[in-house]
Amino acid sequence: MNKVGLLFFLAHPPVFVALAYFNDTGPLDAIWLSALVLSGPVIAHRTLSHPRAHAVVFGVTAMLMGGLLVHFGQGPVQIEMHFYFFVLLALLALYGNPMSIVAAAVTVAAHHAILWLVLPSSVFNYDAPFWVVAIHAAFVVLESTAACFVARSFFDNVIGLEKIVSARTEALNDRNAAMKLVLDNVEQGFVTMNRDSVISAEHSKVLETWFDDVEGGTPFAALLRQASPETATWFELGWDEVLAGFMPLELTLHQLPKSMKVGGRDLEIDYQPIGGEDFERMLVVITDATARMARERAEQIERELFSLFQKIVEDKAGVVEFYLEARELVAHITRADDAHPAVLKRWIHTLKGNAGIYGLQSIADTCHDIETRMAEESALPCERELTDLSARWEEISSRLASLLGEQKQRIELDDEDYHGFLQAVVAGAPHEELAERVASWKYEPTRQRLARIAEQAKGIAERLGKGVDVELEPNDVRCRPIGTRPSGAPSCTWSATRWTTASSRRTTARAAASQRPGT
Repeated sequence: MNKVGLLFFLAHPPVFVALAYFNDTGPLDAIWLSALVLSGPVIAHRTLSHPRAHAVVFGVTAMLMGGLLVHFGQGPVQIEMHFYFFVLLALLALYGNPMSIVAAAVTVAAHHAILWLVLPSSVFNYDAPFWVVAIHAAFVVLESTAACFVARSFFDNVIGLEKIVSARTEALNDRNAAMKLVLDNVEQGFVTMNRDSVISAEHSKVLETWFDDVEGGTPFAALLRQASPETATWFELGWDEVLAGFMPLELTLHQLPKSMKVGGRDLEIDYQPIGGEDFERMLVVITDATARMARERAEQIERELFSLFQKIVEDKAGVVEFYLEARELVAHITRADDAHPAVLKRWIHTLKGNAGIYGLQSIADTCHDIETRMAEESALPCERELTDLSARWEEISSRLASLLGEQKQRIELDDEDYHGFLQAVVAGAPHEELAERVASWKYEPTRQRLARIAEQAKGIAERLGKGVDVELEPNDVRCRPIGTRPSGAPSCTWSATRWTTASSRRTTARAAASQRPGT
C-alpha cells in the first residue's frame, strides 16, 4: 500500500502543471510546490523503517496535494475539486491506521483556516463567509470519524487478522518442525489413520527403515502387506469388527494383530483411539521388540535349563527319556508333510504335555498356539509355525545335550540296594544269586518310573483343581531304560530276591483322587 500511495503521488505533478497552464495559475509554481510536497513521502519511504509511519506521512501529503489541486484549479469548478479531500480521507482507511486519517484531518483543517485568512481565492472561487468554512470542517470531522472506525475495523479484521494468522502459522510450523525432529529421532514408529484405515503423511522416520513405501493416503493394511500378507489380512478382518461397533472397542482392538516379523525384527503393534469410543483417528504405535524378546527368550531358556538341571540331578534317566522322545517328536512334526491331521495333532499334544511336565514352557506354549490354530482353522501348521518350533527346540536341545553329556549306560545303586547286596555277600549267598542281582543293576528301578508318573498325576490334578494321593509299590521290579531294549527282549525283570515269586507279585500304583472343597 505504501508503494501504491507513493506512485499515486508521483503522478500528481504533471496534472498540476497542466491545470496551472490552462488556468494561468503558474506552471512553474506547480512544479516546485508539488516537488516540495513530494519530498515528504519520498524521504519517508527511504528513511522510515516502520510501514505504519508511512501512512501518517501519506495522510499529510494527500491533504497538501488536495490544497495544490484546489489552488491550481481555480475557476468555475474549483469548489468541486474539494471532493479530492473527502475521497482521499476515505481511501486512507485502507492503510488501517486511524492516525493517518487524524493527521490528514488536522492538515486539511489547518490548510483551510490559514488560507481562508491569508489567501481566500486559493480555497474558494467566491467570497466565502465563516460558516461555509465551518460546514467544510464539520464534514471533515464527520468523515474522519467514520474513516477512523473503518480503518480500525479494517486493521482488526484484515491486516491484523493476517498478522495473527501468519504468526500462528509460523508458530505451527515451528511446532511441526519440532515434532518432526522428535519423530525423526525416536525409535518407535508413530502414525495415525482415519476410520478408513488410511494413514496420514506425518509419521516416524524409523517406519521407513521397516517398510518400503510409507506415504500418506496409503491403507494401513497395504503397509503391513509389504512385510506380512497374513498380518494384513488379519488386520482387515479385525478392523471391520472395530468399525461395526457390535462389541466393546477395547475387545475389538485387542483382536487386531499385535505383532509381526519384518526382516528378522520382532515388531509389536499398539492401537490407541483418539477421541474415545467414537474415535475419528487411531494412533498406531509400532515398537521394535527384537532385543527385548531375545532377552526374554534367553532368560526363559535359562530358567527352563535350570529346571531341567534340577530334574537331571533328581532323575537323569527320566530327563534322557524325555529328551530322546521330544527330539523324535519334533523331527516327526517338522517333517510330516503327508501326515494325517489326527496323527499330527497327537504328536503335537504329546510334545506339549511332556514339555510342560519338564518345565519347558516355551515349547509347550508354541505347541499350544499351533494346536489352537489347527482347531480354529482346520488347517495344518504353516511353515512359520514349524520353523519357530524347530528353532525353539534347537535352542533348548543343544544346551540340554551338553548338560546330559555322552549317553553311556551307567549303573546307579541306592543305599538299600547297596546294603542288601553287601549283606548277601557277608551271609555267603550263592554265586548264582549274587550274579543275578548284579545283572539286574543294568535295569532301571521301576520306582523311578512310577515316581515320574505320580509326579505327572499330581501336576495334572493341581491344574484341574483336584487333590490326589499316589501310593507306589515297585516290588523291586527293574525295567530296561527307554531306547535300550533290544527287539524281543523282556521289558522288565525282578531282582534276585523276588525272582521266585514273579507270578504272584505285580507292580502297582494306586491313586486315590478326592475333589478339593469348593472345586
